[in-house]
Amino acid sequence: MIKIAICDDNIMFVDKIHNLIAKYTSNNNLNINIFTFTDSEDLINSCKSHLYNIVFLDVEMKPFDGIKTGEDLRLLLPEVILVYVSAYINYAVQGYKVKALRYILKNNIEDVFDEEFSNILSEYNEKDDCFVYKKQGEIIKVPYKEILYLTSDGRKVIIKTINNKEHSFYSTLDSLEKEFEEKNFLRVQQSYIVNIKYVVKLSDYKIYLNNKMVINTSRRNFKELKIKYVNIKGRL
Repeated sequence: MIKIAICDDNIMFVDKIHNLIAKYTSNNNLNINIFTFTDSEDLINSCKSHLYNIVFLDVEMKPFDGIKTGEDLRLLLPEVILVYVSAYINYAVQGYKVKALRYILKNNIEDVFDEEFSNILSEYNEKDDCFVYKKQGEIIKVPYKEILYLTSDGRKVIIKTINNKEHSFYSTLDSLEKEFEEKNFLRVQQSYIVNIKYVVKLSDYKIYLNNKMVINTSRRNFKELKIKYVNIKGRL
């Protein structure tokens, strides 16, 4: 799921950008989480618990202006896509110093937003198709295409990759299920989400992976699993 933050000390403009994103995502059936801030320091502090993919920033803010905030965000989230929104074009050069992707003028944002946001999402999709999590302050990225399956162990989720590496972090499969469904993964039972790309077959209430692993499923949900499996395979 894409996480987007909006930061502007003018709450009316925060709401405007929020509504424009919400309208776009609704029209295009996208699943996006939006976080809003009117204080740049609050945005920076929130990065301890949220890994934003895209951030919309006003240039003139307090206590830190948008350029300083962008610099701090780059240190915390090196891959974040920065989009500056301002009433003045003369700030554009400063924005590019922190590798901002876009610079949008406030006075015509409603006219250009859909096209600009579409380009931003295209950049996001091209730039990074990875699952991202934070562990002991370090940002770790795992390409979806390399993930064989996810399993749960108490309060932790364990990711197993095709090259036999493991990643573990505190989370739940319930909270990750929808995000991974969008990447052609399937929840095959309470403790496993598997990458359909590496499923060899479904038979006798079991899921067979190409690493010879076999995962048991229940009789109750096996028929539904087969339908979902066929639907996902049809998209690949």
